[in-house]
Amino acid sequence: MYGYSPIVDYIYLPVAVLLSDERTKDKFTDFIMDYAGEYGFYNVIRGYSIIGKTNEGRKCIEFLFKYINMLTSPISYLSSSKELTQDKSLFTSNTIYNSNKKDWDFFEDKCTCVLRSNPKIKIVWNDSEERRAFHEKWATNHSDNKAYISKYRIYNGDMEIKRFSLVDVDGYRATLPIPQINTNIIKRSDYFLSRLFNDRIETLHEYIILSKLIVE
Repeated sequence: MYGYSPIVDYIYLPVAVLLSDERTKDKFTDFIMDYAGEYGFYNVIRGYSIIGKTNEGRKCIEFLFKYINMLTSPISYLSSSKELTQDKSLFTSNTIYNSNKKDWDFFEDKCTCVLRSNPKIKIVWNDSEERRAFHEKWATNHSDNKAYISKYRIYNGDMEIKRFSLVDVDGYRATLPIPQINTNIIKRSDYFLSRLFNDRIETLHEYIILSKLIVE
């Protein structure tokens, strides 16, 4: 049986420290998604308040309300409401962004991966014969100067949620997200997606640096 400990009243303080440091923020967020109990959202919101990032706290609250709304709405409303379609898309995207490669089953012969916790969520991509050569300098400036772009689609059931592209570089040693047009800046959401298609996060980070890219 669990007992009450006074540390519960102050747990939001180390949470605030972890969220304020870019070196620990992502890993801590993954931990919260995997292991946090009933007070997980509460402590994250208080933590953001402590470090002055109230907008991030509001985003957590908004997402929580949208998630609850999606779960409690009548089926007839779910099937006809554009707003709930957007909420489903938001929930699917956030679920994927907070996942790791180990959370997915990959079927390379079908160019598909499926989320183990929710098999309705899947990512499909074009096979090797449909990949196109990619010639931007950041992608070709490696020992193997050939790079190839592949297109991906995210689905929740029959609903297409998002399309994105990734680039295989340096003899398929790494799969990188594409920076925003005329910049070297990668969207954070695209970075999260690219993590699913690299065997080692360290290799992904190494090639992001070698390619002189940065994550927003």
